[in-house]
Amino acid sequence: MITDLCVRGLGTVTLAEVQFKPGLNVITGETGAGKTMLLRALTLVIGGKADQSWIAHSSNEAVVDAVFSVSDDVYQRAVEVAEDACPPDASEATVALGRVVGARSRASVNGRLVPAATQTDVAEHLMSIHGQHEQRSLIRAGKQREVLDRFGGSEHLEQLQTLAEVFGSLRRLKQRIAELQALHASALVNSAAANEMCSTFDRLAPADDELRSLDESIALVTESETVRSTIAAVLTAVEGHENGGGVRSALHVAARELLKLGERHPSLSAVSQRLVAAAAEVDDIATEVRAAFDSVDSNPAEIERLHSRRADLMRLLRLTGQVDIPALRAFIAEQRRTANPETLEADIAQFVEESKHLQRMCDGLVSQISRSRAVAAEALAIAVTERLQRLGLHGARFVVTLPACEPNAMGAEQVSFMLVTGDVAVPLGNGVSGGEMSRVALAVECALAGADPVPVMVFDEVDAGIGGQTAHEVAAALSELARTTQVIVVTHLPQVAAYADHHIRVTRDNTGTTVEALSDEEREIEVARMLGEIEGIAIARDLAAQLLAARRKSH
Repeated sequence: MITDLCVRGLGTVTLAEVQFKPGLNVITGETGAGKTMLLRALTLVIGGKADQSWIAHSSNEAVVDAVFSVSDDVYQRAVEVAEDACPPDASEATVALGRVVGARSRASVNGRLVPAATQTDVAEHLMSIHGQHEQRSLIRAGKQREVLDRFGGSEHLEQLQTLAEVFGSLRRLKQRIAELQALHASALVNSAAANEMCSTFDRLAPADDELRSLDESIALVTESETVRSTIAAVLTAVEGHENGGGVRSALHVAARELLKLGERHPSLSAVSQRLVAAAAEVDDIATEVRAAFDSVDSNPAEIERLHSRRADLMRLLRLTGQVDIPALRAFIAEQRRTANPETLEADIAQFVEESKHLQRMCDGLVSQISRSRAVAAEALAIAVTERLQRLGLHGARFVVTLPACEPNAMGAEQVSFMLVTGDVAVPLGNGVSGGEMSRVALAVECALAGADPVPVMVFDEVDAGIGGQTAHEVAAALSELARTTQVIVVTHLPQVAAYADHHIRVTRDNTGTTVEALSDEEREIEVARMLGEIEGIAIARDLAAQLLAARRKSH
């Protein structure tokens, strides 16, 4: 139900805060007081079209906020439409809708800005407005089908649910068959190439982490070759080449020559001994360097094998368009399965048989749904037509037509609501007045007996052009509907006002429009005012008291 409505800067309303209650809420007031502004406010928060001319002259923008307290089921439907704005784990099932009309018009759900279309989708599950310009839902073919199907009862709805599931499975299976048929055609052309890829994969037989292992092994072997090359350069510097030239050979030559000089020049004897010791030290160094050189493995063939192996794997990855060995393995497995035309033909044949079974199930369900829809259409037409007579549309008939369409997840027919007056049948929303539309909607909702999942219904002009006993019938119908859903009605009829569970009055003076809830005594005065326009002020107060007393007695 809607609990609160706040309106600022809309038409004659500077500021109005309205609290609604469960049951039947009536809005009354003299012509021109501003009742239309409340309807426009409700229209705006459910995504209705805005008009800049609605903004009050004293404001730059019009602001409307509404708060709905809803059931868990209704809240879950809002979550499905706008999960960001309606957290699934919210502690309270509350939805707040906001609308700003101005230079920067915007819409919000639970304080979060959303596209206007999202707000409309959320509001569709919260409130429905029936009137001259706001009768959206009941004129849509999809909504009319939903109404008829709900009227058809739980077994009919279960059949529809089953049809939707089976039809979805059939659609997915047909898509899979089409994919396999395309693969089969491709396999006939490309089987040789696919077999070659599979053979190459079998020959290489790679492990899932082999590329990483190869990279590590190549890095280690490359490092060994770098070390060995460096040691070889050091050894060459120390020992020289076959023709000499190393440090070792040079030191020995220098030591021999200096020893010879030392025999004739004693002053060089100590230096020559040091040079001999240095030559001996270099001999030891050369021996250790060679030992180190011999200890480092050298396997150029292994390096070549590792690089060749890695190149083969990368070539196969590029050829197949895969990024790693696990993906390549899955790709090859799919190729084995699909590259064989015989295997594909067997799969296709199996799926075709399954699709035939599902198609038979769909055909059976569609036939059952068509029959139950036809029964429900006739029953709904009778129920609504009977109610229309009581609501003042004498001679009018409500007709439900079921034009055939291509079978789908919803059945094999469309649903169209028609209103027949005289010999003329017109679709709802096409040439039907606002008052007639409101009463048709009221009759339909009463026929549904509270099965409509929308928790709030607003009626405008439902009492247009009626009075007397018909007014009592309209009031009784609204009160009946209000037992299962919250109803808000703008009315000029005292009979309807007398049935209210909660009465809201709209007045206007030089300062603007005022909206207030009425006490029991104030209700009597307001109903008397409404009666006075019909019966005269002298007897209006007594009649008002009688109407309200009769209403209280009927409760």
